[in-house]
Amino acid sequence: MKSIQFGTVNVIAVIQSMEPVLNTAEKALANYLLENVNDIISLTIEQVAQNSGTSYSTVVRFCQKLGFQGFKDFKKKLTNDIIYNESRKDENMESYTISYEESERQICEKTFGQFENILQSCASLLNFDTLSQAVDMILNASMLYIIGSGASAASALYAYTQLIRIGRRCAMESDPTIYQMKASLANEGEVLIAISSSGRTVSVVSAAEKAKERGANVISISDFLVSPLQQTSDICLYTTTRNSKKYVDIDIPHTIGQIAIIDILYSCCCVKLGDKGNQLYQITKEATDMGKSK
Repeated sequence: MKSIQFGTVNVIAVIQSMEPVLNTAEKALANYLLENVNDIISLTIEQVAQNSGTSYSTVVRFCQKLGFQGFKDFKKKLTNDIIYNESRKDENMESYTISYEESERQICEKTFGQFENILQSCASLLNFDTLSQAVDMILNASMLYIIGSGASAASALYAYTQLIRIGRRCAMESDPTIYQMKASLANEGEVLIAISSSGRTVSVVSAAEKAKERGANVISISDFLVSPLQQTSDICLYTTTRNSKKYVDIDIPHTIGQIAIIDILYSCCCVKLGDKGNQLYQITKEATDMGKSK
């Protein structure tokens, strides 16, 4: 695998993912930026404002909304992204489409190449401070409720099997009716871990809202930087820089990123628990090994 770049999320992906929360002027500016990416680095802020039909102040506020100090800071990051994207121009989702003529070798090459791209995207979104907060929240929770629907239910089950083996009190649900009932009974000090690729699964978002209303904390794992689930979560962990206009029509890439995040959370919890975590792991390992020998 190539050298992993942590916390280097592509600014274009951020703009795309923020579309649902932009006002009219900001959307006009965003559309202009996305359609003229390579030209922006040679333009002044006044030219960008004029060409996009917006204003100087709109451009400044937009850059700050993206997390930059101003337009100059935004252009610097955009320039770096253009250079990086050019070096990886063949590594987009479309290049991994499988046709009927593919051989087994070609399918394997494309599949592993896609996984590598997904994991790099996941790493680029990783914020270590946020990760640390999520780990502390999990370790301090009196109870963990882990939920997910569809393909994300498999990831939720995996998270449950990992966390319970190191002594975390937790429950996992994939039935929307059941996990919404449980969320409505959540208490302060408990944590809901909500997994949804789109961040828009109505039942998952509803459960997160119910848990929040009850005083519980919410950790979400999803693909989108801006989504209804993200807006109701205390801590958000992201799996790819996928945006709302570019859905991948298969679930495998989504779950790869989810599993990576879950394994990272699990390993960080183990490190913080130290010897206690190892003891708990050994106890559950011995219990499962005994079951296998019968």
